[in-house]
Amino acid sequence: MKKIFILSLFISLSLFASGVKWYHNFDMALSKAKEVHKPVLMMYSAKT
Repeated sequence: MKKIFILSLFISLSLFASGVKWYHNFDMALSKAKEVHKPVLMMYSAKT
């Protein structure tokens, strides 16, 4: 029962994240954020 609850929680939370738009160009992301008056959140990663 607990596993089913946790699974349904993860599935429902992932549905809300579908509206996230990821930009690969920082300048484009910054201009869009200024346009809609939102902060810019960045994720840095490196290929290993």
